[in-house]
This record gives sequence, C-alpha cells and structure tokens, in this order.
Amino acid sequence: MGTLASGNERRRALRAPVHGTAVLHRSRGAVRAHIENLSLGGVLLRSRDVNADEVGDVDVELCLRRGAVVVTGQVVRISYTGDELAIAVRFDPVAPELEDTIEDEVVGAVAAGKTRPVLIVDGHEERRRGLAAALRDHAMTPVVPRTPLELMDLLSAHERRVDVCLISPRFAGMSAVDIASAIRDAFPWVRVIVADDESDATSHAKTAQAAWDDLDTAW
Repeated sequence: MGTLASGNERRRALRAPVHGTAVLHRSRGAVRAHIENLSLGGVLLRSRDVNADEVGDVDVELCLRRGAVVVTGQVVRISYTGDELAIAVRFDPVAPELEDTIEDEVVGAVAAGKTRPVLIVDGHEERRRGLAAALRDHAMTPVVPRTPLELMDLLSAHERRVDVCLISPRFAGMSAVDIASAIRDAFPWVRVIVADDESDATSHAKTAQAAWDDLDTAW
C-alpha cells in the first residue's frame, strides 16, 4: 500500500513546461493567460490581465494538445515577473478522465524536452548547416523551417516543444527584429536568440545550450 501511495504521489508531482493558452474564470470575469508549467496538482500561468490580490477560487480552461480541459482550483500565489504576473493555481480533485489528459500532456512535454529542439530561422543554407551541426555537437536537435508559415506551425506543435529559437539577421525577406517580435507575441514562452553575423556557429550553439539549461532549471 505504501508503494502504491508513493507512486501516486510521484505521478502527481511530475511537472513539465507544458505550453499553450488558458482562460482563467474568476469572480471578476474571464482573462486569458499562457501556461508556463503543468502537473496533475496544479498549473503555473502568466498573464498581464490579473491583479496581484486575486487569490481565491477559479475555474481554469486549459487548451491542451488533446483538447480543452476545464478544472476547478484555487489561486494560491501571484507574483510579478517583469511586466507579467505569475499565477499559481492548485487544482481541486480532478476527474480520472481529465487526469489522463493532463498526464499525457505532461509526460509528452518531458519526453520532447529531452531532445532539446532548437528552431533555426535562417535563409542562408551554408550558415544554417553550420548551426545545425554545432547544435548536434552540443546534444541539441536542430529544427529547420523553410517558410514563415512552417515556422509558426513548428512552434505550434506541442509534441515538439520548441522553446528556443535561433534567428539570423534575415529570413524569407523579414528582419530578425520582425520575426522575433512575431514569435514573442504569439509564443511568449519561447526564448529567442538573434544570431549575428560576427559570432561563429559554436558560440551560438553554446548560447542556445545555456537557454535550455535555464529553461530546465526554471521549473
């Protein structure tokens, strides 16, 4: 019995940087947020639309890969992180079928994160090949979009967990500044690294590796 109990505790404690959108329904109305990390016991959200004193009962709609899940819970902590608020929600007991959906999402994110994918946004073929080789040498997985549409599709794919982007000065006629701005607006959890022309591929790979190290320790 003790082994089963401790196994259930470990299952509930497993937490991963699952990313996506969420809607927080509370007494003052609904606000949108994005998911920072998730477990069977709760979720950490980020939003600019919540006040720091809004602790209490909430319903949380989580937009996950397998569909939307609505759970009840309590906001137990709110803290400032730059220009956003980090909102920690502890779930009330979750129905078994919803637990399965949440657990699938968490386990999938853990598995995807082990490959450390890095999106290379670069229209220069020779430089792109050099960056890809350097990333592989540092135990990361290069992911290479060919068009802006493919870039957004790859970032939207939860099963890949592409949380780090390496962007060259120009791609598909767009500047690095414009691309970085579009990514941050649509996927605020992604770490964006602008690869200048002066640094070599190994330096950029080390910067991407440091970004992944920071992501892995942040949760």
